[in-house]
Amino acid sequence: MAAGGAGGTTAQAADAAVLDAVRPAHWGSVPARPRPTPSARLRAAIGAAFAAERERWPLWLPVALGLGIGIYFLLPREPWLWSGPVLAALLLAVTLRLRLRGSIRGAWTAGLIAAVALGFAVAQLRTDSMPAPLDPPRRAAVLEGVVQQVDRLPNGRRVVLAQVRLVEAGGAPVAAEAAGPWARAVRVRLRNDDRAANPAPGDRVRIRALIRPPMPPALPGSFDFQRAAFFQGLGASGFALGPLSVIASGAPPGSFAHALASARHSIVERVQDALPAREAGIAAALLTNVVTSIPPADMQAMRDAGLAHLLAVSGLNIGIVCGFFLLGLRLLLAAIEPVALRYPIKKWAAVGALLGTYAYMLLAGANVPVQRAFLMAAIVLVGVLFDRAASPIRLLAWAAAAILLVQPEALLGASFQMSFAAVAALVAAWEGLRRLLAARAEHGARHRLLLKAAGLIATSFVASAATMPFAIYHFDRLAAYSVLANAIAVPLTSVWVMPWGVIALVLMPFGLDALAFVPMGWGISAILATAHLVAALPGAAWTMPAMPPWGLALCALGGLWLCLWQRRWRLLGAPVLVLGLASAALVRPPDILVSDDARLIGVRHGSELVLLAERGANRLVREVWLRRMGITRTVPLPDEWEGWNAGPVRCDEDACTVAGPGERAAAVILPEGGEVAEQCGRAPLLLSPEPLRGRCAGSRVIDRFAVWRQGGQAVWFGAEGAPRVVSDRAYRGRRPWVPPERPSFAEDQFAPRPAAGAR
Repeated sequence: MAAGGAGGTTAQAADAAVLDAVRPAHWGSVPARPRPTPSARLRAAIGAAFAAERERWPLWLPVALGLGIGIYFLLPREPWLWSGPVLAALLLAVTLRLRLRGSIRGAWTAGLIAAVALGFAVAQLRTDSMPAPLDPPRRAAVLEGVVQQVDRLPNGRRVVLAQVRLVEAGGAPVAAEAAGPWARAVRVRLRNDDRAANPAPGDRVRIRALIRPPMPPALPGSFDFQRAAFFQGLGASGFALGPLSVIASGAPPGSFAHALASARHSIVERVQDALPAREAGIAAALLTNVVTSIPPADMQAMRDAGLAHLLAVSGLNIGIVCGFFLLGLRLLLAAIEPVALRYPIKKWAAVGALLGTYAYMLLAGANVPVQRAFLMAAIVLVGVLFDRAASPIRLLAWAAAAILLVQPEALLGASFQMSFAAVAALVAAWEGLRRLLAARAEHGARHRLLLKAAGLIATSFVASAATMPFAIYHFDRLAAYSVLANAIAVPLTSVWVMPWGVIALVLMPFGLDALAFVPMGWGISAILATAHLVAALPGAAWTMPAMPPWGLALCALGGLWLCLWQRRWRLLGAPVLVLGLASAALVRPPDILVSDDARLIGVRHGSELVLLAERGANRLVREVWLRRMGITRTVPLPDEWEGWNAGPVRCDEDACTVAGPGERAAAVILPEGGEVAEQCGRAPLLLSPEPLRGRCAGSRVIDRFAVWRQGGQAVWFGAEGAPRVVSDRAYRGRRPWVPPERPSFAEDQFAPRPAAGAR
């Protein structure tokens, strides 16, 4: 054996020698595979991460839909109507073709781009379907219309009129309005002493009022009241100059909208009769989403404590109502033994809960958070009927897609953004912690009780953190103790207040609703006490500088990346979110602001605002200025200017000079009747609350004519003192909700100034 083994080894060595002799020199050994470059490794890692998250890909379709809607609203002018639909159809065809060829990634990429185009198209078509803005009369007029809504205010009432037309004092239609009623509604505040009339939804009324179109933004980039009114169907608002008279009572037969408004109005009236004014305002908001009757002090306390979200009917209310109907109907059916033993009472209860929740949604006005919560609840209840469980994050995604397809303008509102942000963060937190929570819950009743308490605090913290960027962007305020306030008020609302409210609605047809409203009022009193206590704590509400739109976009992107993905690479969204939160510190507020009627001129000086305010200046505009710039103190310019100094403003008998960088004169504020010729060239910018006579080639002039043509103005001083001026119309562009720029006027022509307080 050994000899044989040795012989075999020798033969193998000989064979190897022969092969080496005959092998060509260029054969050599097989070269090692080259190492991949860092960029190749990065691409491979990203591709592997995307492939591992394949089940989450559909969640980004509503995000792409929202991106297309956002692109549409950012455009400076209206695009060609069919550009979006045509592009969306082409991209959908490309997506389908790639899918049929088996290219999964290519189909998803094309599908996301198609969703962007679809969002753009939906926004275009929605805008085109809205009626044109109104051009109401500039003088007082007699209006006749149908009451659409009645709002109780803390010190009066307000009505929303539909099918409005101008009439003479005797009721005859104005000749110019013979074409028919206006396509948009009008909101009129009644006189405080007008107690004789008691209008109800559906009544045809007549009233003499002074109305104006919706006010423009207080400064370029702030909330656009005109765009919001455009999509709400509101054409004008104002106040009554005489008493309201009811011409015909009662809604027309078959009018479901008026019947629903009448039911909502009746509930508010019953609440007002059963509870004190403070508690009644909160109860009406919780049940019908009518917040107009809440006293201003209570509303401010709720905001500063971070409890304002309770006043808007949202997912919390819908969840309580749905659970109340589902549990109540199932217990009722279970008590009937023949039915419980023979029929699927759980599915019957789900159908009843679906119908009851839908009725409550209509009663509450069907705002965006209510629609989101109802859609999610409806999918869950339909899943009960088919014995299927739904994924919460998918429910949220499809609810967002459904709302954006029907109301694309909702994307721009605080209600949509805060509602979906809070729920997405809560679902993501639950997905990440559910295994840990399930393991901890097995340790006994004591651990479960502690987990519930900790979960309540964690829920408040997660929801508050998720909505914080949107609260800063829209309201420029941050409630520091919102977690504390919500830890008390949310359980109180869920366990006590809302159940009694639902019971009151059930008992209302029998006239027994007061039995439930009284204990409901006790819980509301506790919520108000909590709000005032927390709001009174030091530093409860912080005023924050305005966040730029790109900062909000970064916050949204970072939050979505954190919530929609499941693996560790989701943490890459955290630095994006932090950068978005820090964006307010990266932009400089305007140095000078001029209101759209020139009655307000503000000069920023550190944490103060030097303010020239004429009689009749809009108080809301002033408040928005302070809030957007994070300023809490104003320094009013006195009536006598000579010798007055404050910060960069120095005044003499002729004008006030505003110092820019390097203490050079950057702007001059002229008094009423000032002459341009005397100040021309003294500074790059001339400001005046009144029309200025004459022309100036050496300075830019912002007076009442300029704002009448171009809207409010914001000014930034450059390093050399040269001003950069942005007008409201230049910022918003030529869109259907933006009034067209008025023509220039000659020196001796004066634009009509709106009456003081008309807005």
